[in-house]
Amino acid sequence: MKQNLLTLLLCGAALMTLAQPNHVFSPGEAIAYGPVNLATAGAQGWSTDRAAIPGYFSAYQGATYTGASDAANVNGYVKKYGNDAFVFPVGTGTDLRTLSMSAPSLATEAYATAWILGNPTSTTDPTAPNAGLHPVSAVTVPIIAVSPVGQWDWQATSGNGVGLTITVSIPDMTVFSPANSLRLVGWNGTSWIDLSGSNTASGNTENSTLSGTMVAGITAVGIGSAYLTLRLKVLLEGAVLGNSAGLESTMRDELRNSPFTSLRYIPDADPYTFDPGYATLFTKVGDGANPAYQTVLNPGTMFNSRGTLSATDWIFIQLRSKTNPATILGTRSAIVQRDGTVVDIDGNSAIRFPSMPADDYYISVRHRNHLGTMTAAPLPAATFNSTTLIDFTTMSSANLWNNAGYDGMEQATLSDGKRALWAGNANGDNKVKYQGGGNDRTFIQSDVVNFPANTTLNINYDQAIGYFQADINMDSKAKYQGSGNDRTLLQSLVLGYLLNTALNINYDLFLEQLP
Repeated sequence: MKQNLLTLLLCGAALMTLAQPNHVFSPGEAIAYGPVNLATAGAQGWSTDRAAIPGYFSAYQGATYTGASDAANVNGYVKKYGNDAFVFPVGTGTDLRTLSMSAPSLATEAYATAWILGNPTSTTDPTAPNAGLHPVSAVTVPIIAVSPVGQWDWQATSGNGVGLTITVSIPDMTVFSPANSLRLVGWNGTSWIDLSGSNTASGNTENSTLSGTMVAGITAVGIGSAYLTLRLKVLLEGAVLGNSAGLESTMRDELRNSPFTSLRYIPDADPYTFDPGYATLFTKVGDGANPAYQTVLNPGTMFNSRGTLSATDWIFIQLRSKTNPATILGTRSAIVQRDGTVVDIDGNSAIRFPSMPADDYYISVRHRNHLGTMTAAPLPAATFNSTTLIDFTTMSSANLWNNAGYDGMEQATLSDGKRALWAGNANGDNKVKYQGGGNDRTFIQSDVVNFPANTTLNINYDQAIGYFQADINMDSKAKYQGSGNDRTLLQSLVLGYLLNTALNINYDLFLEQLP
């Protein structure tokens, strides 16, 4: 706790006897033991030195400051001793910017704050620790921006403040951020971090409130804006077909490391954008159309061997309207790993949606040669953070969207009980079909016959190796005939489909369950 060389003991109206305006110099402290009305006539000027060791207007257990307004607030530092909840009436003298805290655990705890007007990048926070400038560009995911309007210096002079609920009265933020993207942020010495975790703002206009939970090491509080992040887990049936016991739901990474050539065929760039064969089948919306999110940032890291975290393939994610799931509001392409976890283009982060406002959304997942799936209901805005996992591999049928008559058929069910996107959609028409118009078998044949090195147009050609939509089992080879061919796998999928009770080779109702 900072040493105070001067203490003015004040009780209620006794504070009125000070010379006007009321100012506490460094390193003094004016302590109130009862209610103090800041709006009392003739006593509207309240200020303290803003220095490395500031002056403080302080309140002991049970004391309060009342009557705070834009015309009557403390232009400087206010300190609170004790374990009762408290509203700090801080501001600029002409603009009130309250910060309130919930009740601390111990009566020995003490906290202080001041509103510092001005861009934290260029306006100094005077008190230690972490005195100095706090650049608004130094942010940690999911924060993307910090308001340059100002910050609250936060001092835990006794206690660490962990777990306290902090609520601030914000300036007008209508230009800075929509309300549902606002976040209370804290400076931890190196960056601004999210203290809210979800949408806690009552609005984004003048004097709306914004809340968060204090964590250790925070020395300033600000107003930030966050983007949606999504932690996702999903399996691709094609990449587990034929796996041995114990590996039923661990996908192979043979597009990353081909068993035939030891080469990688997963592209650095998003195939749903840059491959003409897929681009027209996958409409990019919002962040998905932004070139900044369409290419792996560090291929050497992303596509290195990382065990069950090795890359399996690109997938396509859609956020859909909570009122009409047929309406796609945002998309992203990302990498699914062998264990089903999905990472952003940096190789480790949750999937980011920087332009999407916080809201409830249906989540759908698609893949270039699998049938997609979607949540049965919109997920709440609080779901879209860096910690909550949306796990399609364990999601029940009740939680997956389906057309009438397809309950339980939204995804494939593996032998270990996990769920996976249905394989076999070789032609990308959102249907798995072996025979008849628009079938997937013909597409496999086409990929093999038209492979550039297959100059004789041999249907038995065995060296069509690469990145193919017709590669049903994702082993980096398209093969129509012979051992391990994709055509036979496709046939097995159609005949094994539970709704195909007649085992009809021409079955035409193996459909993707998306609106």
